[in-house]
Amino acid sequence: MKIVYFQNIFNAKISLAVAFLSVSATITPLLFADSTYEVTYDFGYSAGYKEGEGIRSEGKDYKPEISLANPTLQLLLESMRKQVGHKMSDEEFDQAFRDGFFDGYKDGYYGRAKKKTRYD
Repeated sequence: MKIVYFQNIFNAKISLAVAFLSVSATITPLLFADSTYEVTYDFGYSAGYKEGEGIRSEGKDYKPEISLANPTLQLLLESMRKQVGHKMSDEEFDQAFRDGFFDGYKDGYYGRAKKKTRYD
């Protein structure tokens, strides 16, 4: 009886530790960042830079608003919005991401050096 009890406690502690590690890996940048705006801006900048580079290499015109409307990017944004939802409104999140995305897109499209972000 005692062996089963200790085994259950051990398994519960392992499950709790695994759950904590998986959640903290996702949330940690949000908890220890200077501000949620900066985290969201950096995320947008990195995404915009990659998109701008790709568009330039394909020889397409500079149109960040079309890239921003990409359904795959919108799904990714929705996931991140849920993570930071308790720290900022949807409008603040969208503004921070757009600011970063447009700056990154411009740098990537025109071949400028990529700024260092927490996602590098």
